Amino acid sequence: MLAKLRNLQDDTVKQTAIMPIVYDLETDIRYVQGMTMGEEKGKEKNLDNNIVLLLQSNLLTAQQIAETLNVPLKRVEKLKKKL
Repeated sequence: MLAKLRNLQDDTVKQTAIMPIVYDLETDIRYVQGMTMGEEKGKEKNLDNNIVLLLQSNLLTAQQIAETLNVPLKRVEKLKKKL
């Protein structure tokens, strides 16, 4: 974190690469938080893609899509306007 604040991340990575200790990045709390955030964003994007596909199929109304996917109607209507 300090390296980032001082814009020294590149140097830090180079120095830690030659150090005799091994740091498991995957156990770092910030790494775990980033992965969790990425997964959540992926789920949201996937949900939006599904809404768009259902809207394009013209099989269901916006209200039916919102109820089926358990999302706010405003979200479905917003995506519908983008089409």
